[in-house]
Amino acid sequence: METIDQLAAAVRHMQDIEAIKTLKARYCHLVDARKWDELETLWTDDAVCDYGFFGSYQGRKNIVDKFFRELVDTASSFMAHMVHNPLVEVHGDEATGSWYLTAQTTIEPFCCRSPSSARRSRPPSSPSSRPCV
Repeated sequence: METIDQLAAAVRHMQDIEAIKTLKARYCHLVDARKWDELETLWTDDAVCDYGFFGSYQGRKNIVDKFFRELVDTASSFMAHMVHNPLVEVHGDEATGSWYLTAQTTIEPFCCRSPSSARRSRPPSSPSSRPCV
């Protein structure tokens, strides 16, 4: 029979796993809604994100400004991130997680020379008003 302390530890472990799953879901919702200011709060100041061939970004502000505000916001007009089959392992104060990802995305043609000059604040569902030059 398990003791109260063992049960409390098991509950804490499950709560930690659920908190990580919730964090991942919040990330997807905020990216899809283009809520960059709220998205920025998900990272620590010393965070490092490696987005493969999209590049690696260091620091909370740099991740959001360079990757999301300049690249993602410029390149895509629609996003719907769906994550499946989470595998989350928690060991004390450290954890790892892996998900399958299905991301429905509409990519805009890169017709502007500078991502910052093409930045837009339109809602994700509205048609692009940027002329290609």
